[in-house]
Amino acid sequence: MGHRKELGHTLFRIEESYLKLFEKLLELSLRLYWDYEHRTEAQRKQDQESIRHWKEKYDEKCVESAKLNKKLAAREIVHRTRGIEVEDYKVQIKEMEQELVNQRELESQIFQLQNEAALQRVLELQLREEFTQLTHIHEHMLEYQKELREEKDQFISKQQVNIRQLEEIVSVTSVAKECHSSQTEVDDDGLWDVQDGIPRFVSKSVVHKMMWRRMNAFVSCKNCGGRPLPKAVKANPFGPNAQDSIN
Repeated sequence: MGHRKELGHTLFRIEESYLKLFEKLLELSLRLYWDYEHRTEAQRKQDQESIRHWKEKYDEKCVESAKLNKKLAAREIVHRTRGIEVEDYKVQIKEMEQELVNQRELESQIFQLQNEAALQRVLELQLREEFTQLTHIHEHMLEYQKELREEKDQFISKQQVNIRQLEEIVSVTSVAKECHSSQTEVDDDGLWDVQDGIPRFVSKSVVHKMMWRRMNAFVSCKNCGGRPLPKAVKANPFGPNAQDSIN
């Protein structure tokens, strides 16, 4: 029985000591808490103000981000549009390069045509000069032909006059011909053509040849007058006394 009382007193003292310890711990904890609250109140206010500030900044940045997103979307649209324009410009540049190549080819062709035109002008000038020279030569030839024609006409007129004079001077001797011959015969003067016994006039060409032959004979010897010489005269044209006179 006594033992239980001592154990109960011991437990009571232990419980009392635990209660006192708990009270002290609670008091210490409260003091520490209040000290902490007192020390960190300014920091909390500063932190809260900082949180509000950064929240406001965050809200502003969100608004700015929304605006920037809209601008970025617009820039993307502009970028796509510019990309399409760049592609169009590339196509236009290729077309312009092709046009430039074609233009250079045309310029080379134009240059070649200009050279050909210049060469053609030079050749044309040469041809004109040659044509002018040929024209002058032709004019000189016409003048020369005219002079030759005049000289020929004068010569023919003189020869006709000489022939008329010869015809007036020369007496035509009749030559006996066979009337019943079957072959063509011509007298010494060549004026008649006997065909089958019928005398006919000779052609004009034969007459002209005869007249030229007479003229040549008259020029070579004026004494004969263009008539055929006798055989004796042909054998000794200087006469029968020519040998004696020579001796």
